[in-house]
Amino acid sequence: MDILPYLCTPDKIKQNKSYASRDDQRVSKTLVEKLTELNDPRLKVFAQLPQDESVSHYVGAANGLNADAANNQGFYKLSRPGSSFLQDDAPAVFFSYAEVLFIFAEAAARGFISADAELLYNQAVAASLQQYGTADATDYLAQATVRYDPRKWAEKIGWQKWIAFYGQGPDAFTDWRRLGYPQLTPGPSSALDAGLVPRRLYYPATEQTLNGEHYRRAVAHQGADELTTRLWFDVEQKNR
Repeated sequence: MDILPYLCTPDKIKQNKSYASRDDQRVSKTLVEKLTELNDPRLKVFAQLPQDESVSHYVGAANGLNADAANNQGFYKLSRPGSSFLQDDAPAVFFSYAEVLFIFAEAAARGFISADAELLYNQAVAASLQQYGTADATDYLAQATVRYDPRKWAEKIGWQKWIAFYGQGPDAFTDWRRLGYPQLTPGPSSALDAGLVPRRLYYPATEQTLNGEHYRRAVAHQGADELTTRLWFDVEQKNR
């Protein structure tokens, strides 16, 4: 089977027009620190060294800060997204080959299909590294921090799939809720009490005004229209 680097429309949909008029996006501290911990070769693709030449390593922006604290980090001391992601013709990835393999790996780990979960996991990680033109996956997968563990399949798949979803925020958000990994910590200025992370988005006001009957039915079925209400696939599992 040929490994497809990514699946996108033939004309490579231009997804990064927002970068043409602003330069305040920075890579997350959570991601940078995790990639650094894993000696992940994708770090140099996902991020750039800070523009401040006195900073010689990748630095991520902390999440959940108020405006003053965010500005005080110093944008020139933080890592911008990788240059390939800032191009107008950067391809919009809808469904990567790595994601397909991670889905199969999870299905095997859960016993839904008869297949080797570890092999599929290794192939998924290798596909993601190949997608971004980085090093061979052999040494990377040999690390204890990356190596597949059937007792911790949700954690291993959850972290690596989250990394592979770089640039695909809604997909990463969905799988984080579904698998429980990565384990995220709310920022100090989180809008939610008790250190909670949002589990969903509010329905837009137009749903209440233009589709009120069905809005009320949905809320009655799924729970309050609040950021903390879990959707049907977002359930706490004791044995992930």
